Amino acid sequence: MSLTQWSLKSWWSIHLALMIAFFLTLYPSAVLATEVQFTPAVSDVVKTFSTNYCKEISKGAEFEKAAEVASRQMISSLIFSGVFKEVKAAPKEDLAAFVSTVIVETCEQDLPVSQKELNDYLLDLAINGEMQQNSSPQPFRPFGMG
Repeated sequence: MSLTQWSLKSWWSIHLALMIAFFLTLYPSAVLATEVQFTPAVSDVVKTFSTNYCKEISKGAEFEKAAEVASRQMISSLIFSGVFKEVKAAPKEDLAAFVSTVIVETCEQDLPVSQKELNDYLLDLAINGEMQQNSSPQPFRPFGMG
């Protein structure tokens, strides 16, 4: 391979690399973005949760308590369904953002907190679960016996 061929080949490689870098800096969202799409079943669960959440808020419940009540109302119907597995498998950050957005749209002016505070609370709840800070461990009593 002659020096001329090598330099032309190198020039094209460098030129191509610079073009790719240029387009990635100009259009990063179009090239690198990965938007999470939830299934219709998960979207329905989120909408039902949001409706239940807004009902509790309108009754005067605090936003933490409203989330607890709304989730308890739904858990029995979801526990043995395939949707529960889909919800558990969804990326927690994206799911919390989606839920908080739907809640803000559903509740409108009734919401006592900002969407960011709600999103942070839901994300913490999704990651850590319900943490009872002041409760002591209870023994396992199936069906209330024991």
